Amino acid sequence: MLPKSLKRNKKIPILLLLISITIILIASCLWVLIVKLDSLKLSENSRSDIVSFYILLGASVSLLIVSILYYHYNIKQTYRVAYLAGGCFWCASQVFYGVKGVLKVTSGYMGGDVENPTYDLVKDGETGHLETVKIEYDSSIISYKGLLDIYFDNIEPLNDQGQYIDVGSNYLLAIFVNGLYQRIIANMYCRKVEKKLGQKLAVSIRKKNAFYFAEEEHQDYHIKNPEAFEEELAHSGRKKKEKGVFSQAGKYYKIIKNNGEDFNIIEITQEEYENYFERN
Repeated sequence: MLPKSLKRNKKIPILLLLISITIILIASCLWVLIVKLDSLKLSENSRSDIVSFYILLGASVSLLIVSILYYHYNIKQTYRVAYLAGGCFWCASQVFYGVKGVLKVTSGYMGGDVENPTYDLVKDGETGHLETVKIEYDSSIISYKGLLDIYFDNIEPLNDQGQYIDVGSNYLLAIFVNGLYQRIIANMYCRKVEKKLGQKLAVSIRKKNAFYFAEEEHQDYHIKNPEAFEEELAHSGRKKKEKGVFSQAGKYYKIIKNNGEDFNIIEITQEEYENYFERN
């Protein structure tokens, strides 16, 4: 699906055409009605009441149709879905809550070959699924790249064994792309990070397949279990005073944002790295 900016010029002409057709049809019906009324033996007041009723009905129908068209062309066209696997979905999902433009965040499983997997099976690595976050968002408010910025700020992009203290195939990193546009953006973003790091990322880019909702106790985990969640953040090493720091193979890195668009990645010392974390 093309981004909203590429479709904007097509929407208004189509909307105006449909509105014009609707008005013409209603006007035609009113004209037929008036002709029919002239052939009937009705008082002037009765004719006036009938015409007024149908004019009001036609206006109501027109308003309803215009409202539906407005919703379709101005709201539905900006609705998008992203699928990001960033390790434990308790922690990976929380960072998208409250982000302007994010409509809904759901924890689940993707990438495996078993239908209706359970948490225990996925955690044991028996299904091939990754713990994945489904993000429904309004692309007119936040872009797909904006979501990737948040994603990379909260992962260890070089870790090919899992994320932080969590090790296992279900904790591996993946961007499940939903169409050509997302694939292009994801590829460009990852290549840019690799170029700045001088290393190959552990983030795979895959075509999305079936997404299975995780059990209810895993949804909104940080809201339902705030104390346990805080302990999990601190214990896992995810609880940072500042986002965008990670380590791999004894080296420590920090992402530096420039003007909100571009970024650099610099190497930092172990002491600097440890100062970014809050631990129990």
